[in-house]
Amino acid sequence: MPWCLRVAAACVAVNLVGIAVSAQPAAASLAFDEKTGVGFVDKAHVQRAFGWSAAMMQENARHVMITSIRKQRYAATCSRAAPPGARKRTIRVTVTAATVISTRVTYQPRVKNQMTGIALTGRQSTTVSGVLPRPGQPCGARSGRWTHVDRTGTTIAVRARFGSRVVRLR
Repeated sequence: MPWCLRVAAACVAVNLVGIAVSAQPAAASLAFDEKTGVGFVDKAHVQRAFGWSAAMMQENARHVMITSIRKQRYAATCSRAAPPGARKRTIRVTVTAATVISTRVTYQPRVKNQMTGIALTGRQSTTVSGVLPRPGQPCGARSGRWTHVDRTGTTIAVRARFGSRVVRLR
């Protein structure tokens, strides 16, 4: 089958199960919408990340847990206007949200046990760590108040876990 037909057939098969994926090389084989938790991870991507053979991938895929990790970094300023003079102090704060993603192993239509990847079917549960200061709330000693809280950066990673081993997919 010519290359263009194979790619088209793969896209049709993926779209039949309601998952959008692009026909890009295996290096870009993770499609993921962080807001909904819906996407797809190609079999080869997971297999390479864990260093598994094709047989090990077939055996272990249903036990892989996918998690999205969002880290938001902030600079928070605590100000004190009381005598003897105003003082300001800026601290760095990180708020991390780890979301477990529901998954389902996908198979190629009409080919017995030919796995294609892992469908990401939505957000399950989220655990948040870190506390974001709010302007106007007390901070520190001596009647200081948070005056500014500015986001300085955000990173999103997708990780796969099998047993105690964790690998980064993106």
